This record gives sequence, structure tokens and C-alpha cells, in this order.
Amino acid sequence: MNDSMAQLSPALIRTDVPGWRSGLSWVSSLVLCALFLLSGLWKITDIQGTAVRMVQAKVPDSLGLPAALFFGIVETVGAVMILVPRLRRWGALVLGGLLLAFLGYFAIQYNTLRGADCSCIPWLKRVVGPGFFVGDGLMLLLAFFAGLGSRRPEGLRAVALIASAVAVFAGVSYGVGAARETGTRAPESIVVDGRPYSLEHGKIFLFYFDPVSPPCCSAVVFSSLALWQSSTFSTTSSTSSSASVQWPPSSTSRPRGLPSRPPSCTRTETEG
Repeated sequence: MNDSMAQLSPALIRTDVPGWRSGLSWVSSLVLCALFLLSGLWKITDIQGTAVRMVQAKVPDSLGLPAALFFGIVETVGAVMILVPRLRRWGALVLGGLLLAFLGYFAIQYNTLRGADCSCIPWLKRVVGPGFFVGDGLMLLLAFFAGLGSRRPEGLRAVALIASAVAVFAGVSYGVGAARETGTRAPESIVVDGRPYSLEHGKIFLFYFDPVSPPCCSAVVFSSLALWQSSTFSTTSSTSSSASVQWPPSSTSRPRGLPSRPPSCTRTETEG
């Protein structure tokens, strides 16, 4: 008798997950979508600034701009995907992978970046520390719940269209940002001890000071005695001047290891 009865097509059979799973999936997806969409759009609307923050987070200089573009695009695409039910599982995998990558990177760089702002989400200061790992762990758990209550994914064409649209938007944003850079470009190199010194790579601290100002000259002496990883000191002046320094008289205001009396800061600079 069953053979004579009309059978439901497999495509019409309900495959919905239980209600509590579906609800948990939606809540998790909405939270992650809001966080990563905000983070991704923030990155791709300020590519140049994001690249600077990447380098500050110990990403190599040559990879700062590519990393800014990559993470901005992937975060935005993942946020959109996790909001679409038929793409949600893929979106959860994308965002979960990003979170694992962030956790791994900051764990490796923990001693260096501890206490620094991770620059992950605008208007939300997240300092690298134990709380950072707890927060990312909770978001990773949300990604798991979002994928757990999702349906079987389908629609690679939709993913390609979303990724293409976001990539084009990021490219336009980068072009607009580059066109706005109309300020005076810093020199590629300066002369130090009679030889050119490149300013294109590495971390360089430029301190402009008035040699006739005792506080400025004191700051120079103080900085010269600090424990820098490497240092090169160069002075340039177009005026004749001299200055002297009054060292902080209190021993409590002097960092450990500095002498009780500084080296002389009286200097004479001639035209040249």
C-alpha cells in the first residue's frame, strides 16, 4: 500500500534543527555579525591607518598593508555570511578560523604586546592580557554555536559575489585614502655621521627640540641614557646657540641605573 501512496520529495522533507539550537544560532550569529562587520568595515575604510596599527602590533613592515586588506575583507565577508542562514556554517568557520589565528598570534607575541591595545574593534579598547584571551574564547564559542544550529550550507556563487563586492569596496577605499595623502612626504633618508640613514624601515624616534630650552635639552640627555635596543643620535641646527640642563634634584624622580649627575648638556652649535 505504501508503494501506491504519494511520497514526499526529499527536498520537501523538513530538516530544521531543534528550536533551541536555531535560536542559539541566531543570537550567536547576530552578535558575531555586529562585532566583525564593525571591525571589518573599520579596517577597509581606513586601510592606511590599519596598516600602521598592524605594524605597531609587530606585523612586518612589508606585510602591514596586505594584512590590513586581507583581514578587513575576510572579517567583513565572514560577518555577512554568518547572517545568511544558508551560508551561516561557512561564515562560522571563517570567523572561527580568524579567532584561532588571533589567539595564536597574540599568544606568541604576548610578552611583547602585553598591555597594548589590540586595535581589534573601534571604540572598544581591548588590552592584550588574560581578558583578551577570555573574550576571544567566548567569541570562538559563539562561532561554534552559530554553526551548530545552522542548516547545510550551499551557494558558492553567493559567497563569490559577496567577496567580490567587499574587495571592490576595499580597493576603492584604499584609492580614496591614497588620493587624500597630499601632505609633505618625509625624506627617504637623512645624513647621520656623514652617511645616509634610511627612514623607510624600522622604528625611528624623531625628537625636535630647541637647544636653548633647558627642558628640551634635559629630555635629550635623559633619553640618551635610556636602555634602547639600538640608537643613533644626530643633531641638526641652523642657528648658533648654547644650553645647559638642570637635572632633577630628587633621587626618587631618577630611574634606576641613571647617574646622580648627568653628563654636561652645554653645547655650542655653529652655522652649517
